[in-house]
Amino acid sequence: MKELGRCVRKSVGGETWPQTGLAYLAAITLRSGHEARLIDAMAEGLTQDQTEGRIADWNPDWIIAGTTTPTFKKDAAYLKGLKERHGYTIAFTGTHVTALPVESLLEANADFVFMGEAELTLERILDRPREEWTQVPGMCVNIDGEAVKGPPTELVDDLDYLPYPARHLTPYEVYQMPFSHGEPFATVIPSRGCPYPCTFCRAGTVWGVNIRTRSVDNLMGELFDLRDNLGINFFAFMTDTFTLRPSWVKQVME
Repeated sequence: MKELGRCVRKSVGGETWPQTGLAYLAAITLRSGHEARLIDAMAEGLTQDQTEGRIADWNPDWIIAGTTTPTFKKDAAYLKGLKERHGYTIAFTGTHVTALPVESLLEANADFVFMGEAELTLERILDRPREEWTQVPGMCVNIDGEAVKGPPTELVDDLDYLPYPARHLTPYEVYQMPFSHGEPFATVIPSRGCPYPCTFCRAGTVWGVNIRTRSVDNLMGELFDLRDNLGINFFAFMTDTFTLRPSWVKQVME
C-alpha cells in the first residue's frame, strides 16, 4: 500500500509481526460455519492494487481490517475507496477504533466497528440481521450515516472458549524476529487484562482491568499445534501481566 504512504517496511530490528488478532476473528468465523480469508498486505509487501485484486478475486461479503492510531487515516481512506468501488461491507477492529468508535466509523464511512475484544461480538452478528446489530454488545454501527453504539463490550471470561488463531490463513512463514534466526515465529496470547492504570497504555481500554488467564493445558495445546502443524518453534508471549501469577507461570514453564 505504498501509494497511500502507509508504512509497510520491517522494523529496524528486522521484525515482521503476525496479525494474531485478525487470525482469532478468522477462527471464530470458520467455527461458526462461514468462510474466511486473511490478507496481510504489510507482511507480503503488497501494493494497493495487488491487495484490491486479491479481495476482488474472492469478492467477500465483509472486510474486517485491523488498524492502529498511526495508520488509521490511510487505512480508512483505502477501505472507503474499496467500499465506493465495489460495495463491500467494511469494518474495523483495534485499539484506535475502540478508543474513538464514533469518530472512526464516520471518518471511514465504515459499516461497523468493534469496540474492544471482538471475538464474541463477531460470533453474535455473523448470523444476525443488520437491523439487530445495535443490540449486540461491543458494536458501533452505521445507521443511515449516523454512528449508533450498542451496549458495552462483553469480555471473554473463559479464554479457553476461543479457538486457536487461524494461522494457516496467514503468510506465517514470513513472520520473523531476530531471535528466531531466520525461521518463522508466532505471537501467543496467554492472558488478557491489566489492573494498572498507566496513562500511556492501551491495555485496560481493550482488554479491561480484570486479568483472565488461559488454562495451562489450553496454552500448551496451542504451542504444540504451532510446532506440530506449522513447524513454528519460536514464539513470543503477548501479555501485559505474564508474571503476575507466579504459580501459573511455574506450571507453564514445567
